[in-house]
Amino acid sequence: ENGDAKKTTLESLNGSARVSGAKLTYFKPLPAVTDVSGELTFTKERLDIILNGGRLNDLKARDGAVHITGLDVEDQNIAIDLVAEGPLGTAIQVLDMKPLGLIGKLELDAGKILGDVAARLKFEFPLSKSLKVSDIGIAAAANLRDVSLDAGVNDWRLEEGAFLLRLTGQEMEISGDAKLNGVPTTLKWREDFARSGGVRSQVEAQARLGLAELKALGVPAPPFLTGATAVKIDFTDFDDGRSEIVVSGGLKELDVNVPMLGWRNPAEAPG
Repeated sequence: ENGDAKKTTLESLNGSARVSGAKLTYFKPLPAVTDVSGELTFTKERLDIILNGGRLNDLKARDGAVHITGLDVEDQNIAIDLVAEGPLGTAIQVLDMKPLGLIGKLELDAGKILGDVAARLKFEFPLSKSLKVSDIGIAAAANLRDVSLDAGVNDWRLEEGAFLLRLTGQEMEISGDAKLNGVPTTLKWREDFARSGGVRSQVEAQARLGLAELKALGVPAPPFLTGATAVKIDFTDFDDGRSEIVVSGGLKELDVNVPMLGWRNPAEAPG
């Protein structure tokens, strides 16, 4: 009778639904997950989606979950846990989109990287228009298959790569085997996004090299060496612009003959 509107308070809210063929837009400009199938549950505080399938561009999402919390307060957070497989180039493009921008730091051309990926991706961040990279929690573990790309050194071509990848917002590590210009090589690459300790990038390569392998790599062969031996190359790129290359290997399997010095170290001799 006094004209005051009665206040209404929402005490509880909950529900569930099955979805099929749905589109999930979680944060622009990151691509939406399309053709989503799964189960949705909600309360006044949160929204949970259990995915049974979907697509992220041309990546196939096998299963996963999306959790949006804080619906009852001003600021919301999202957590995404997704198992996906498909073209490696697409996965790289997604990881390089703003606000993530992880791959651009590696100076790789995603359009020239071929291969397939099966990955588990985890993202967690606030749903804010002023989102910064430092606000994003990211973790990825992936199997990379049939990887090929230009290595960017001496016209080397990496092919038939099979790698394990681990990625966070602070670092990336890739390890596995491939062929460099046809030479079987074991590789380990670590990239430090946080620049801790002044080191930006470390690459370790191990291969068995002889005259044929050196020729394939376009490396001049020393005229006084015959045979083949295991070689390890460590490349370190420092944050201050310096680079360091350390090459190590044994002479045990090499025949070293330097006539002008009157010295020969035959294969299997200590050296």
